[in-house]
Amino acid sequence: MKVRELRELAERLEVFQSVKDWKLEIYTKRSKSDHTLIGYYRYLNGFWRFSGLNPDEMVEAAKKDLKSVEKQINRYLATYIDRGKLRASVYAFRVLQSFFKHVADVRVKTLPPQTDKGIVQEGTPIPTEEEFQKMLQYAPSLRDRFLLVFLRQS
Repeated sequence: MKVRELRELAERLEVFQSVKDWKLEIYTKRSKSDHTLIGYYRYLNGFWRFSGLNPDEMVEAAKKDLKSVEKQINRYLATYIDRGKLRASVYAFRVLQSFFKHVADVRVKTLPPQTDKGIVQEGTPIPTEEEFQKMLQYAPSLRDRFLLVFLRQS
């Protein structure tokens, strides 16, 4: 998006009281960058367009029927997952979770999308004793050595 388009997006969203409140809570108090705020707005705008509700209506809907809003969130996140944008779906989930938490005082109980980052795949070999000793030898700090030993014993 171009700078002009991003400003227009911010102007469109900041008409709504819920967005103003959210911006005050998460942006002003935590001194986020403009880039971060625009990223938040892009996902909020996407959900707004997907659900057919404006941000103020989303807040009211969440207060009345959270389950319905959670289903909409899941369907919205599935659009990212279907396009192979798993990280974007996780980011979108965090943005929506933050919006509803800070504005509607509602905790979205649906689970976030899961990435496979950091998950040991089935059939992944466990390091041999020799490989483990090498990792331990080259660990840069006492903390890292402790973590290696702890993981090995668990």
